[in-house]
Amino acid sequence: MSSEMSSEKGVPMTDIVGHHGLMRAEEIQKIAQAHGLPPRASYTVRTLSKLLGIGKGTLYRACHAGRVQCVRVGKRLYVPLSEAVRILQGEIDLADAEAPPRGRRG
Repeated sequence: MSSEMSSEKGVPMTDIVGHHGLMRAEEIQKIAQAHGLPPRASYTVRTLSKLLGIGKGTLYRACHAGRVQCVRVGKRLYVPLSEAVRILQGEIDLADAEAPPRGRRG
């Protein structure tokens, strides 16, 4: 891990290792900003679903299924910026997290 500081806004430049491999925090922030995400370390599921234009239930199901890494703080689930970027880049398939069909079970 590196503890250098970037020249932009004093953001620490660290290496982030996730499902997507090694990516610098600076790169993740640039991708997020290019997609219009406000710069944050993490987002609540509700906020991120609004920003991405997806249903919050879809994102909650993806978190509970383990496809999206998230952290519970109290009653809220937070999704790290790196996971938001993975969703934006299509590395996480949220189609499987769609709501189950409603109706009578038969």
